[in-house]
Amino acid sequence: ALRSLFSSRRFNIALGFWGLLGVTSWAFTGWLPTFLIEQFQLPQGKAGLMATGFMSLGSLSGMIVAGIWADRWSRRNPEGRAWVGIVGLAICIPCVFLVANSPLLPLTLVGIIAFGLTRSFPDVNMMPILFDITDARYRATAYGILNAFATTAGGMVIYLGGVLRDAQVSITNVFYIGTVGMAICMGLLWIIRPRRVVVS
Repeated sequence: ALRSLFSSRRFNIALGFWGLLGVTSWAFTGWLPTFLIEQFQLPQGKAGLMATGFMSLGSLSGMIVAGIWADRWSRRNPEGRAWVGIVGLAICIPCVFLVANSPLLPLTLVGIIAFGLTRSFPDVNMMPILFDITDARYRATAYGILNAFATTAGGMVIYLGGVLRDAQVSITNVFYIGTVGMAICMGLLWIIRPRRVVVS
């Protein structure tokens, strides 16, 4: 199984995509409560509840929207699932900037909801895309490896964020670095997209 998966160029790119996406997502969500505390002088409990609650509200809605949209689009074009993920990440980037720069808490919460909604677009479509690029016998193994890698990378970036904070690096700069990762993820997702079959 491992030989089959890691000999596939598209699987290795998918692994890089999913790991980098985990890094960018955890950098934002992991440090968001601290950001809200410092930006709006919120109590810790309220900041944590707002960060996770509004993010989850957006994610729940986004998974339903993205799932329906991707299923419909992929009927006409096999690249549709990847495009839904790419569109979601493209919208995520300005959402991060909105959250990082808004002086108003209600506007920041709108940005958090929008981030959660659109960030879930690639999540919903990763398994179907993986089905198209891996051997059918090893799909569950492939998904397990992807998730293990992403959560490990995400956990490491939480620690790295603490190191940057100790070095007096602003949380907003950590967020901005994450948007660069999202832009790279858009390109990686484009590379591994299921291809349209052209009949000659």
